[in-house]
Amino acid sequence: MVQKAYQLGANSYLIKPLGYDHWLQLLEALRYYWWEIVSFPNVTY
Repeated sequence: MVQKAYQLGANSYLIKPLGYDHWLQLLEALRYYWWEIVSFPNVTY
């Protein structure tokens, strides 16, 4: 399924966590990625 997702244009994938602790780890990783790492281009209109 991962290969099919990439063939269809996905650039990443997540594995669904099975337990509460794993959900917390996933959410913390997402928070860190989107709030600490991602940078947006300067756009002027």
